[in-house]
Amino acid sequence: EGEEYSTCDIESIVNSPSQSEHDVTSSTLTPPTSPFEIVRGRPGRKPSAAGPLRPNRKKQPPKGTEEYVDKRVRNNLAVRKSRDKAKKKQQETEQRVHELSTENENLQKKLDLLTKELNVLKSLFINVGASLPTKFDEIMSR
Repeated sequence: EGEEYSTCDIESIVNSPSQSEHDVTSSTLTPPTSPFEIVRGRPGRKPSAAGPLRPNRKKQPPKGTEEYVDKRVRNNLAVRKSRDKAKKKQQETEQRVHELSTENENLQKKLDLLTKELNVLKSLFINVGASLPTKFDEIMSR
């Protein structure tokens, strides 16, 4: 993976009359002018979080050695375990989505039924309202 630098940064340094005019800590370097020009690191990360230029990694053992084969076997097991875990989590998530969808449908049906019942009762009270006793509110509040 090569590093990408803003072309305006490189051109301003290369085409400058003297190197001393461009101190790296100064603000003479210009930011990328296009969202496609990436200075370094991963998108959405601060430049300080981009990490070292070359990671300090141990070298792989030579192919065909017992150590290499052992590492490959362990890695293959780890990969399989990781994929199985991800697959299980995906299945659990899908099951939970199904359960919540079913519950949501049932609650929506119950809400619709209660809304209809409320409307029927309201219309009954409106139609019979003239013949209600004068102390009806007091009776209902008991």
